[in-house]
Amino acid sequence: MLQTESLELFRNDVPIYSNISFNLIQGQHLVFSGSKGSGKTCLIRTLCCLTNPSSGCIKWNKSNVYSIYNDYLDLIAYLGHKNGLIDELTLMENIEVTLGKNFDRSELTNLLENFNLFAHKDILYSNLSNGQKRKTALIRVILSSKQLWIMDEPFTNLDVDSIAFIDIIINSHLNKGGMLISASHSPENRIDCDLEINLDGMIHVA
Repeated sequence: MLQTESLELFRNDVPIYSNISFNLIQGQHLVFSGSKGSGKTCLIRTLCCLTNPSSGCIKWNKSNVYSIYNDYLDLIAYLGHKNGLIDELTLMENIEVTLGKNFDRSELTNLLENFNLFAHKDILYSNLSNGQKRKTALIRVILSSKQLWIMDEPFTNLDVDSIAFIDIIINSHLNKGGMLISASHSPENRIDCDLEINLDGMIHVA
């Protein structure tokens, strides 16, 4: 279980988000919704321990994540606004640098084919389109074998077919006991969720 209790973040006494409390269990997807600038990215970064909250706490199985820092981070596959890949490496080299040799090669082939990337696997990342770059970053998350996927606007620059394919992948991840937290400012461009926190009006929907 991932649990937050009254998370708040202030910058120069201005609240970025406040009173964020939720319980997320295996097989569930939590969406942070809201307009651009509502604090979604800051909240995502807080859950990844990249930003420290001003108050409140984050717990994994009832332990404060900062007391089990390395173990907690080892559970997470994170995809931010930036893809975090290297321009000077090929698509395949970027995946191998991140994951080493410990991933399912047949699953990689399946992902490359379904994302229409197989013919581009030896092309430099810098020469890929924005959509191809995003799909490469998503492949890295999918092949990570991490239990908790945390993704900020995961469908940015994706075509309709790729979004439908990711929907299948995510449902498979959840059905196997995985967990997902995603952020979206567009109701039309996201998959179904079990929990939602709307940061515009701080509306909690379960």
